[in-house]
Amino acid sequence: MSRITVACVVLLVLLALSIFLLISIKSELDRIGMEYRILLSKYHKLESSYTTLREGYSKLLSTLNNLTHSYEEIRVKYNELYEEYLSLLNSYNELVLNNTYLRRRIHELEIENSDLLLKLTYLEKQTLYRDPTYRELMEFLEEDTTDEKEYIKGKYTCEHFAADLNNNAERRGIRCAFVILHFKSGYAHVIVAFKTIDKGMVFIEPQTDDVVKVGIGVRYFRDNNFEFPGYDDTIVEIVVVW
Repeated sequence: MSRITVACVVLLVLLALSIFLLISIKSELDRIGMEYRILLSKYHKLESSYTTLREGYSKLLSTLNNLTHSYEEIRVKYNELYEEYLSLLNSYNELVLNNTYLRRRIHELEIENSDLLLKLTYLEKQTLYRDPTYRELMEFLEEDTTDEKEYIKGKYTCEHFAADLNNNAERRGIRCAFVILHFKSGYAHVIVAFKTIDKGMVFIEPQTDDVVKVGIGVRYFRDNNFEFPGYDDTIVEIVVVW
């Protein structure tokens, strides 16, 4: 082969290699360009997300600042209210103590008032009313009509009979006492009593005008020949109120 021919062959080979390299480089550039465009698109998306997040962060930061400011205001208000609460609590405790003292004092005064009323009533009765003779008592009972009234359960009972007989006696100027009999069964019964000048204390059943036997251990209805009530009528306590 001539030198020219060899040179041409070499040039052709080099040209072919150059073309191949150019094609390879172009292909690689296209691939890199594609990746670049993809990365650029991702970058723009990330940049947009970053902007959105930054805006959100700014809003959140602003909200946080507002909340922090509100929290400080609330904390200050809370401290003021707490101080006011402590002051009110202290005032309340003082009022409770004062109320307890006043209630106790009122109770004491009510007891004193009750005692004074009892003493006043007793003194009035001592002044306005007198103790009768036994005969005078019997004459009064004979004239009195309380025993003629009808017993009505829950409406007109033993205490009503006793009250009416007591009132009628006092209208006549005769001193009369309420007598409350407490029975072993837990029930109670109300009668009256007169302190006669000649025969001492006389107990009267207002519903019948009978002179009755009264005493601790006495079975009131049975021992005085009244209708048996159906419960233990043994007297365990006697309360006399003038």
